[in-house]
Amino acid sequence: MLANAWGFLDRFGAQAEALGWQTHELFGVHLTHGTIRVDHCGAIVLVVGGPVRAVTADAIRFERVTYRRRPLAPVGVPIWEAAR
Repeated sequence: MLANAWGFLDRFGAQAEALGWQTHELFGVHLTHGTIRVDHCGAIVLVVGGPVRAVTADAIRFERVTYRRRPLAPVGVPIWEAAR
């Protein structure tokens, strides 16, 4: 996950910020259950798709899957806050 996160930030970080992607949408996890509660997980935390291939205002595309923005989804906390 960490390698994919750094790769995402290096390649798409500025674009994602310009498109309004929020920290919890990218790096969120459930506060007490972590990645077990995938409904709280951000796009970059779940690495089932491999590295990011493209970012749009509504989706992040991986090689095999696409993470779509979900405005009414539960909000997780950044993974670095859950680890405390």
